[in-house]
Amino acid sequence: MSVIDQYKLITNSSLADAIDDHPNTHKAGRYTGTRGIHKTRGRPPTLLTDEEVIECRVLFETKMRSKNALCQKYDLDITYITRLLNYLTRSRVIPTNKDIERVKRKYENQKK
Repeated sequence: MSVIDQYKLITNSSLADAIDDHPNTHKAGRYTGTRGIHKTRGRPPTLLTDEEVIECRVLFETKMRSKNALCQKYDLDITYITRLLNYLTRSRVIPTNKDIERVKRKYENQKK
């Protein structure tokens, strides 16, 4: 079978019509390809509230909890906790002196 005959078979089949009508083909005029698939509008949803972020940072910086303990408590991945504690994510949420005292009191009362 020659190449021309093969082409005739493909062009006459319903498969070719389905390919032509598919929205991701050039012939449909709406080719999107893979560009833009990975991008979403807006920011991703946050995993922790601001209070939880402050509490997490205070607990780690005052050596009251380890990274692994924080992962278990908040049910998060170690990479996210590391980025959080290194201020690579949620960098604008910084604990103040009042926050530090509040968290320390809360966890000292829990120990008793």
